This record gives sequence, C-alpha cells and structure tokens, in this order.
Amino acid sequence: MADRIASEDKRFEPDKVIAYATQEPKEDGDEIKTRGGAFRSKGEWYHVSYKCLTAPDDMQVLSLRYTIGDKIPEEEWEEYNLYP
Repeated sequence: MADRIASEDKRFEPDKVIAYATQEPKEDGDEIKTRGGAFRSKGEWYHVSYKCLTAPDDMQVLSLRYTIGDKIPEEEWEEYNLYP
C-alpha cells in the first residue's frame, strides 16, 4: 500500500503501513477491510481506511481501495504503538 499511496499522491512519502493501528481489520471471505490502518510519511502518521480483495489463496491482491484520513496527533502515537 505504501508504494501505491506514494505513486498516487505526491504529498506523501510513506515508509511504514500498519493495517491494524487503531482497529483490527475485518475479514469476510476474500475481502479484508478496516477503518483502523495508519501509515507514516515524513515522520508523521496518518489514518488510512481500506478495502482489499485477495485471491482465494490470499497470495495476490486483486483490488485495493483506500482513503487517507487525518494526521494522527503525536500525543496519540503511544496509545496506538506508533513511533517516530
């Protein structure tokens, strides 16, 4: 996901993505979705929600839709085990 965000939105340079930062992803068959992901860009963390469809063997992503949310305030990083 980091590469995709970087290629589609030049404001960000993601170097880390945590799929379960603020909420566990939900799985339903070959679909994974969450509103609780986060990614780090230029030393700041941002919320990200996504919906991912995988192949039946879970080894290939068939589609990925994501939405970038607000910056996560630094005072909340410890709560979500995020780091600089």
